[in-house]
Amino acid sequence: AAPSELRAALSAQGCESYCRIVSVRRKYGGEKGRISVDLDIISEPSHMNYNIGEVEMMVEDEGSVASAEEAIDAFLTEHSLATKQVALGKVLTVIKESNAEHFAALRESLGAKYPKLERV
Repeated sequence: AAPSELRAALSAQGCESYCRIVSVRRKYGGEKGRISVDLDIISEPSHMNYNIGEVEMMVEDEGSVASAEEAIDAFLTEHSLATKQVALGKVLTVIKESNAEHFAALRESLGAKYPKLERV
């Protein structure tokens, strides 16, 4: 469906836009067995100062996960980047910064299902 048709269908169900988020993603690497880095820079809403990076590695099977985690930890340490840091996604960050009451209600109702909400 075209964006205007989707907006109309959502509006007919009582769903209205909460915010507009514009981001630019830069992706580096990504070959299987090698570390890849994604960097997201948010340009809208303009009051936000939100940038996030994701470091990951694609593996062949579950048996390779532990060594991939070790490689990622070594990469992060080598580049003086935070490890094991809890980060909210873009939409939750917008809600937290612009409507603390709504964010508190989300944390209360969803905290058990999404433990990272409890840690921020």
